[in-house]
Amino acid sequence: MQKAVANMALIQQLFQASAITASETADDASLIALLEQNDKTFISIAYEASAMERALLDFNVNAFALPHWQAFLHQAPEHSTQIHIGLGWAIAKRRIALAQVEAAIEPQQVPRVLDGVGYCEGTFKQRIAVKEMKTPEWLNGNIHKGYDQGLGRSLWYTAKAEPESLTSLITPFAEERKQDLWRGVGIALAYVGGCDEEKLQQLKTLSGTFTADLAVGVTLATLSRKTASTINADTELTCQLICNADVESVCAGAEKKANEDYFEWVEHIKKG
Repeated sequence: MQKAVANMALIQQLFQASAITASETADDASLIALLEQNDKTFISIAYEASAMERALLDFNVNAFALPHWQAFLHQAPEHSTQIHIGLGWAIAKRRIALAQVEAAIEPQQVPRVLDGVGYCEGTFKQRIAVKEMKTPEWLNGNIHKGYDQGLGRSLWYTAKAEPESLTSLITPFAEERKQDLWRGVGIALAYVGGCDEEKLQQLKTLSGTFTADLAVGVTLATLSRKTASTINADTELTCQLICNADVESVCAGAEKKANEDYFEWVEHIKKG
């Protein structure tokens, strides 16, 4: 598991460095030129951190139409998933009500923004979000599902990619939250990489009745990597072990209808 933990450290370092770069670089074209100098393996993280900074810039002047964030998104659509997650980071950091910015977000992308909120709170508010399992008061319905997906992603980092540590974190949660948490774990698993066959199989076994949700998460991360052209050997191995299919088959089986709701799409993938 040393490779997975090392990858997590690289991701965290890249996020922090990219956030600084974005805060110091006002022009989007110049910023993107700097971001593109990073290794491609985790480059979407650089866009996630930069998107957070662009959103924070908007929040500084109460620009809830998000002009800076929107402009950055239009410059890098191939990193759309992470750019929306980055907005979630900014919302969590400034405690902005979702209703204040929702008009600036495509409805299909709202769950990814909430994913960013959940990940941020799972990382920096572990006592409340993980140990006490409390959620923001404004969460309900599918909004809750997006938040828990991000929270699940954070748990893979908290567990330092150890399957048994992960399951001990998830077990206390209410049953109705676990499918979203496990989907988030799958996203983190496939994006971070670094697990060998033994650990992947152990995690799959421990996921129990939520194995299909774990596989959906792997699929979502694989699609994101395909869009950003960052598929690697770890992605291939994770797809083979968790989804029982190669990358191309995983992606082909997850085609999204133009107006399909995010969670309708998730259920479509889950049912195969």
